[in-house]
This record gives sequence, structure tokens and C-alpha cells, in this order.
Amino acid sequence: MVHHSLRHYNNGHYLLIENASTYEEARTIALDVLKSMPKSIAIVCGPISTGGVGNVTDNLKIYENTIFKLSTQNKNIFNQMPFMKAFDIITKKFGNTKEEKNQILLDKFYLPIYESGLITKMYFIHGWESSHGARWERKVAQKNNIIIEDLPKNFLEQ
Repeated sequence: MVHHSLRHYNNGHYLLIENASTYEEARTIALDVLKSMPKSIAIVCGPISTGGVGNVTDNLKIYENTIFKLSTQNKNIFNQMPFMKAFDIITKKFGNTKEEKNQILLDKFYLPIYESGLITKMYFIHGWESSHGARWERKVAQKNNIIIEDLPKNFLEQ
């Protein structure tokens, strides 16, 4: 069964994501998914490649579990997890340092999505401050009047 947070993706989206070779292509797919969702869309923000519990695998588990839990609380969450494998492939093409690679992802994929007005709320995982990307997202949220909600430390245990 498809998880509630993935119901707006169709097989065509997954195929396009698998074949995406640029952040712009990935962003176009994400915007298509977002436009198919009911309004008042939220996204989860937090550590993935920097900060958090210190490694990508465990950070992604926390991220995914947070998305799923919010979705079960009837929150309208855009689940960006289907893009993670594509990001890994695309990221290898850019920048010299991890920081440069991450910034290109933020600027080319996430910024236009946040500026589109489709995302109206951002949920920040506890410890978001340790992540360069999450700190950047927080500034973008403030600049674009996106509602910010900080999740408590024990959110997943509640």
C-alpha cells in the first residue's frame, strides 16, 4: 500500500524522477506533484547531509518517520523522499565541496519551489540548527512568509 504522504505521485512521476539528470528537471516534477495536492501544503525541514545525528542514513530515517507521522495526523505534507536517489546522482555532477554541492541543490531545486507559493508551512525537526540546509530554509521561509513550526525533541515518541 502506498503511504498517505505519497498518494499524489503517480508511476509517471517515479519514472521521470528516475531519469532526471538536472535539478531543474527534478524541480519540474516536484512542482507537478505539488500542483496536484490540495492547498495548504507543508514540508519537513531538518538535517540530512549535515548535522542531526551525524549520518545521512539515520537522518533520512528520522526525516521519513517525521513525514509519515505528520501525514497520519492529517497534515498535507509534500514528501520529497522519492527525489533523494536522483539528488545523489545529480549532486555528483556539481561543485567541489559538499557545501557547494548542497548549495546548488538548495538554489536550483528548493528555492524556486519555496518561492512558488505552493508551500505554506515548514515543519522543522528538532536539532534543525545543526544543518546548513535547514538554517537556509528557515531564512527562505521568513523571506517568503511561510509559516514555521518547530517540532518538539520527542515528536516521534509521542
